[in-house]
Amino acid sequence: MVPPLSHRVAGCVETASQLYHRLVILAGPPRSGKTRAFRTLHGSMAWPMVNINLALSERLLELTSRQRALRAARLVDDIVRETAGEIVLLDNIEMLFHSCSTTSRCSFIRS
Repeated sequence: MVPPLSHRVAGCVETASQLYHRLVILAGPPRSGKTRAFRTLHGSMAWPMVNINLALSERLLELTSRQRALRAARLVDDIVRETAGEIVLLDNIEMLFHSCSTTSRCSFIRS
């Protein structure tokens, strides 16, 4: 029997904690259980969970398009740093990978 997704993610986080680069990316199609797994880990491990689309949208709302492109990477960094915890679950990160028609509008993605 396959262990629940939340257990597999926790195992990956444990493995990553021993590495220099400690990023675990959970990718899957819509409704595949990613958010449910994060909610389970948030509840059982007390790992903070951030909806990046919502948190970043709130901070970008008052900015011009040009300012958004220039500040988005720093704002995401601020969001993560302001979230207490060594491990932070970032859910709904689609905004970070939004397809763009021009390079200048996507520059924050590569920062």
